Amino acid sequence: MPAFRFVVAVFCQLLKPNLLLINIKAHNTLDIARQIFCYIPKCFQSLANTIVMTKCIKGRKYMQGKSHIESLVQMHNSANINGFYNPRLVLREGIAEIEIDVVDKFYHAAGAVHGSVYFKMLDDAAWYAANSLEREFFLVTTSFTTYITRPVSSGTVRAVGTVVNRNKSQFISEAVMYDGKGKELGRGNGIFVKSKIPLDNTDGFAELTTVVK
Repeated sequence: MPAFRFVVAVFCQLLKPNLLLINIKAHNTLDIARQIFCYIPKCFQSLANTIVMTKCIKGRKYMQGKSHIESLVQMHNSANINGFYNPRLVLREGIAEIEIDVVDKFYHAAGAVHGSVYFKMLDDAAWYAANSLEREFFLVTTSFTTYITRPVSSGTVRAVGTVVNRNKSQFISEAVMYDGKGKELGRGNGIFVKSKIPLDNTDGFAELTTVVK
């Protein structure tokens, strides 16, 4: 029975290394079978733990790592462009808030914040609100309309994005931008659709915290 004993050893090694404590040198098949049956519950538990860990690493189940929301915030913070604007993101399901401190490098020639900053804040707030509800794929902006209603040249500005409609393939979100006194500076709305890029493949998203064993 050498082949049978070898298969038993490999089976035990794959599921749990310490199961090799089984005495595979037993002189008859019945002894080996009895020992295996004693360890079957532990084997299935080990296999279940392995499946859960794999899902965690793939970023699908987050049971032992970062949540979907935390991973999106981490992705936001790791984006290269945000090294220029230094925005702060607070995210909940379907709602995103982004703050930026106004500095003169955001100014146009007349000494106020350039419209591109309005667009970025409004688009980002609307986008993160939408992607907070999409757990598998990276969304892309297909259209976004921006309305600038008031200039700003100092203080902290904040954009709040919310999802107003969704279906299987797209999300519609709105965002409003405010100054430090709560006065509206601008607003926008956009359509976001699923791309073919898994969120797991984006920078920052799939990095997990320490796994709990």
